[in-house]
Amino acid sequence: MGETLKKESPMAHFDKRKCERKLVREKVIYSFGNVFYSGNLRNVSKEGMFVETAYCLPVDASMILVMKYNDSFLNLRVKVKRLVRKSGSYKGMGLQLMNAQGRYLEYVDSLEPAYKS
Repeated sequence: MGETLKKESPMAHFDKRKCERKLVREKVIYSFGNVFYSGNLRNVSKEGMFVETAYCLPVDASMILVMKYNDSFLNLRVKVKRLVRKSGSYKGMGLQLMNAQGRYLEYVDSLEPAYKS
């Protein structure tokens, strides 16, 4: 017998999240070893974020991500939780925050929710 695949709505992935996602469009820089990469921050929550980039690191890799907030920069320690592939190439990384700072949480709180109920 064949396996039946359960169809989910496009929003089902967002419904499973513990923290509310907020849409953003910010440039970020991240470093791994002695190499710096750039990407585009697409959404954030109090526990993680998604960075669109062609330079994905392996799942479970830890790195420092730098983003601008007000007139200064936030240095965030993050860990790669998932990779997104599209048309055979990597398009971005889902990142988990390892040390959510007060200023980062203030930044997230200042944003409008991505999806309103």
